[in-house]
Amino acid sequence: MKKDYLNDVFKTLLWTLLFLVLFSFVPEIKVGSFTSRKVDMLSDIRLVKPQSHAKGPDRPVIADSDTLVVKRDTVVRQKKPVHKPSGVVLFEDYSEDGSGLNRFCHALDEVKKRPVRIAFLGDSFIEADILTQNIREELQERFGGRGVGYVPMASMTAGFRRTVRHQFDHWSTVSTVSHTKLDKNSIFIAGQYFIPEDGVSATFKGTSSLKGLSAFGSAKFLFVNRENTEIRLAINKEDARVYKPLSADSLQCIEIEGEISSLDIKLSHPSGFTAFGVYLNDKIGICVDNYSLRGTSGTNLSQVNVSLSREMSRYVDYDLIVLEYGQNVVSKDVYDYRAYTNRMIKVVRHLKECYPDSDILIMGIGDRSRRGTNGFETMPEIYEMIAAQRKIARDTKSVFWDTFMAMGGENSMVSYVEHKPVWANKDYTHITHAGGRPIAKKFVEALMYRYNQESGL
Repeated sequence: MKKDYLNDVFKTLLWTLLFLVLFSFVPEIKVGSFTSRKVDMLSDIRLVKPQSHAKGPDRPVIADSDTLVVKRDTVVRQKKPVHKPSGVVLFEDYSEDGSGLNRFCHALDEVKKRPVRIAFLGDSFIEADILTQNIREELQERFGGRGVGYVPMASMTAGFRRTVRHQFDHWSTVSTVSHTKLDKNSIFIAGQYFIPEDGVSATFKGTSSLKGLSAFGSAKFLFVNRENTEIRLAINKEDARVYKPLSADSLQCIEIEGEISSLDIKLSHPSGFTAFGVYLNDKIGICVDNYSLRGTSGTNLSQVNVSLSREMSRYVDYDLIVLEYGQNVVSKDVYDYRAYTNRMIKVVRHLKECYPDSDILIMGIGDRSRRGTNGFETMPEIYEMIAAQRKIARDTKSVFWDTFMAMGGENSMVSYVEHKPVWANKDYTHITHAGGRPIAKKFVEALMYRYNQESGL
């Protein structure tokens, strides 16, 4: 009897197709650093419902109205309409009367008389002054001012920070991220403080990598001296001064004024001494302080000491505090961020207690990608985090800014990685120094639009 080969071929094809369909349901497999690519034979024919993100996110959009004042989930226009440049990503003001940035805007009117200071609190997305260096440069060009602002006594990112040349030795860093035994009276918004050892030193030099950083008019050194430490400060490598501060548990500040391009600090008898950092800027104009802390979610800010913050405000006060977090919270297949939202709501309220005269702005998380069936694409969990951060702003009557949309929205991180020069690293999470510039431009555009609106310009 003649064998039916056509039937055998049909059966083979059928079994192969069945195997491939079943293989489509096999998840990604990780072995060490290797991750297999998920195979989906039906991806081109499967009917996929459009993502509505019904679990909680507000779908990001570029608003066409003026600065958004959001009340009871409605959008209304400000009373002073001004021309809005095309593509500007607006601030969303969740204060009751649209005054969420009024104090900061009014401070800008005094920028020729005093320093107007902005604090950026964030994670590794802004470490090494990425993003903030360009915001600082643009605002100082517009409103005046020089200097890098806050610099810690020691930093793991000093080697690739471009806005200050920083060397240090024999400092022990105590961080709210990596330490459990903390002096509660020494925790301020940097989330870390510094304990000196014998032979301790730190050097800070201006740089010409960006405008306005080669010299500055004021250098402040903030510390607590509980025993008998002597401080030697050298200005511009020649003007050395020795200070014997009071022995006390309270905050002290040494400020030196003049045309300063470098500051050297050495301590003798350092027992009982706690340092917080230096502030290098002018006596007028814009100051932008970068308080980045790798690995933080932002919830550690609940430990910030209220009394210490009030003391520090005598020397370094803030007109605007910007929170940039979320990268260390978003995880694959995690769509419920209610617990994180509730903790951050408490954090924002706590910061308002620490700095009652400061406006608060929440930066939404930027785009972040992971490998999918069609290459790298936006993590769907990002939308849930954006919704959570928008709720934090809403519930604390603060201001929100959509970093995700400022980057370009869905899959923008892919374009950042592929951009020449490179705007983001191949972890599809962190931007580069160059990648901070376009986001900074969008942020300053939104800020100037809000300021002009308030000023009626």
